[in-house]
Amino acid sequence: QTFGKGLVQYFFPVGDDQGGVKVTIAKYLTPSGYDIALQGGLAPDVVCDDFPRSTEGGRGVQVDGCLQVARSIIKNTTASSAAQ
Repeated sequence: QTFGKGLVQYFFPVGDDQGGVKVTIAKYLTPSGYDIALQGGLAPDVVCDDFPRSTEGGRGVQVDGCLQVARSIIKNTTASSAAQ
């Protein structure tokens, strides 16, 4: 599962000694009201596990498989939407 706090925090400096207070000012929820911080994360629709990135044929070119998958999904979704 993926996980992020899903919180927006702001640091309010207090005094001259670099100290301060971190305050949560917003919380992200999914459209259905799912709080990812309380439920232990989100299960991804597509799992990509190419981190750290590999290099293609030893030529020093980084191959980002996750980015390629994302581009393919977007391209297919866009093509499907245009056909409707």
